[in-house]
Amino acid sequence: IYAFTADFSFSIGNPTMTFATIMKTMTGAVLEEVLIRGLLFSVMLAAWGDTKKGIIKAVILSSTIFGVVHLFNLIIRPPAVVILQALIVMLPGIFYATWLLKSKSIYPAILVHWLSNAVINIKILTIPDYQESISMWLIFGVVLLPLVAYCDYLLKQMPEPALVENESDAD
Repeated sequence: IYAFTADFSFSIGNPTMTFATIMKTMTGAVLEEVLIRGLLFSVMLAAWGDTKKGIIKAVILSSTIFGVVHLFNLIIRPPAVVILQALIVMLPGIFYATWLLKSKSIYPAILVHWLSNAVINIKILTIPDYQESISMWLIFGVVLLPLVAYCDYLLKQMPEPALVENESDAD
């Protein structure tokens, strides 16, 4: 919240707009997660195998595509802000893909994606004449770097599935 509004407080203004925002962000999170992580990421894993190299390629490419999808915001937002947004949202994309791998379920990624979008957008509703800025996205990116470092650690800790299978075949 602080990255987007420079304020930690949270209140709900207009209940109708808040409900509409909750529904909009839920729809967006479900759609993005099902298409990017549920479909595209799964296809990449099937194509590249579930080796560490295949998994990391799928995480990075699916997260990059997740960022590129946000270029559609060029329709309604300033180009410099949208380009930075497209680059920065790759970071939570890495988190969502890693969480999907660790939990073996898409639901936690959908929930966190939806809640983060909903909280930020509901907060923004209470700020008259709110405008996105480049600095806002830079702060958000810096805040996410430790999360991405943790995801990198988790991915490196994953066992090599092909090696595990080969060891059991040798017995």
